[in-house]
Amino acid sequence: MYETILEILKLAIVMEETDRELYTRMKDMIPDPKTQSVFEELAEFEKTHSELLFKKFRLHGGDPAFLPKPDEDILKEYVLPQSFDRTSILQNAIGREIRSENLYRNAATKTDDAILQDFCLYLANEEKDHAKTLRDLLEMDEI
Repeated sequence: MYETILEILKLAIVMEETDRELYTRMKDMIPDPKTQSVFEELAEFEKTHSELLFKKFRLHGGDPAFLPKPDEDILKEYVLPQSFDRTSILQNAIGREIRSENLYRNAATKTDDAILQDFCLYLANEEKDHAKTLRDLLEMDEI
């Protein structure tokens, strides 16, 4: 159960930073400039989200010294492969966005605080929008 906004913000910051790093690495795995620009844009979205969350974290009295770093176990999974095809990369990214959306929606059910619930649902909808952007790219490939 998430009892404070700081707990949710910590989780969200780690997720956004991990996704930012993943998208940066994915961008470098493929030669297609169009796909690279999409992942660069997604990495920027995640960076912007992380910065917004960090400001909220500080605003609510959070100590930056206690913020965890991006999840290295997740990042290690993406260092090993030297190449992916565009479809695999897009599918992988869609999966990340869906997992993040589900995690935020689940977090909303684990608190009784209406403000925290709304905040979690806002984050979930952001991730849902990212997944849609990626699905649209994938569909363009299939045409």
